[in-house]
Amino acid sequence: MSFFDKFKKQPETPAPAAQPEAPAAEEPVVTEAPAAAEAPAVQTPIAEAPAVEEIAAEEPVEEAWVNTDLEQFHGVWVYCEQRQGKLMPTDLELISEGRRLADELGTELCGLLLGDGVDGLAGELGGYGADKVYVVNDPRLKDYTTDAYTKIICDTVRAYKPEVLLFGATNIGRDLAPRCAARLHTGLCADCTHLDVDMGIYKDFLRGASTLTEDKIEKLNSIKVMSIQNGKVQNNDHDLGRDLKMTRPAFGGHLMASIVCPRFRPAMATVRPGVMKRRSFDADKAAKVVVEHPAYELSDADMQTEVLEVVKAARELVDLLGADVVDQYYDSLSVDKVNARFLSWLADNCAQYGFVIRYPSDKVSITGRNEPWHVRYVGETAAKFMTEHNLCLEEFVALYQ
Repeated sequence: MSFFDKFKKQPETPAPAAQPEAPAAEEPVVTEAPAAAEAPAVQTPIAEAPAVEEIAAEEPVEEAWVNTDLEQFHGVWVYCEQRQGKLMPTDLELISEGRRLADELGTELCGLLLGDGVDGLAGELGGYGADKVYVVNDPRLKDYTTDAYTKIICDTVRAYKPEVLLFGATNIGRDLAPRCAARLHTGLCADCTHLDVDMGIYKDFLRGASTLTEDKIEKLNSIKVMSIQNGKVQNNDHDLGRDLKMTRPAFGGHLMASIVCPRFRPAMATVRPGVMKRRSFDADKAAKVVVEHPAYELSDADMQTEVLEVVKAARELVDLLGADVVDQYYDSLSVDKVNARFLSWLADNCAQYGFVIRYPSDKVSITGRNEPWHVRYVGETAAKFMTEHNLCLEEFVALYQ
């Protein structure tokens, strides 16, 4: 064979002729033995079906959660956060705001309080407007855990069906509220700065806070809500009269968006600390508040975490409120060279515009800096509160830790 003959295409070897198929009776694979062995595996589920049905019938079947029948939901609820047996300032702000919303809806205002031996806190909530406080006491609820608190709140909501459920936008509230909303299959608007129900009041708010024309504001009485009926998509008019109108900043604060939850209940919202005005305490209402202990179930299997120790640390939460505004010219000067009249005017007037002095001269021991020209926007309510009580930002934030 020459060198080139090695690369020539060789003729293909013909494939062996296919053997004739053996008769079914003689084929060893399909015999009676394998068929008999496979039959029980296929038939087993069918044979056991009655037993499965019998067991299921004996166990309690959880009733399906239906939250689209809006007429079945009534009442405004506020989740009242407590830490180490003390209410958070946000609770009193939300109870005060909830009182106004409940009056607009013509319904009762209820607080929801979880903890261990926290009945004594109910009176304070009543003094700020709560008609009733649902209290769940359990040693396992002494310290917050996401799974236990989520289960108790969702079970209680399913049982009593509130129309509105509010949370403070604290660290705990921001963790708890979205989990509850997902489990309850309803809508949640986060970091709200304004809430309304009554359309007249809401329209007055829009006239002062928006650029909408009067004609557009007057037409805001209903919206189109999409639904599927008989397999077809329908766009139906939905009256906004009883819906919670939740307003929050969007796009970095350059736009205020109002959001509604028209198809599901409860309508849920988290509210930023310091933006709602606290009512005056009423001792008579505090004495008359109704305390109710709803039935609940909580097992160790429901809790995936355990709190071993609570450590509180004083730290600056720079992203809790607003943003700083600093004049770079003054920032380059020492305090004694800054115009004294300017600093005096700033200290006396910045609160009415929603600003506070970020590093006031009399709080150096707390802030570590002396920059009375350095201001931060926190909103008018928080700014006035901090000014009236002579609080720097660190002291104000400590109230919510």
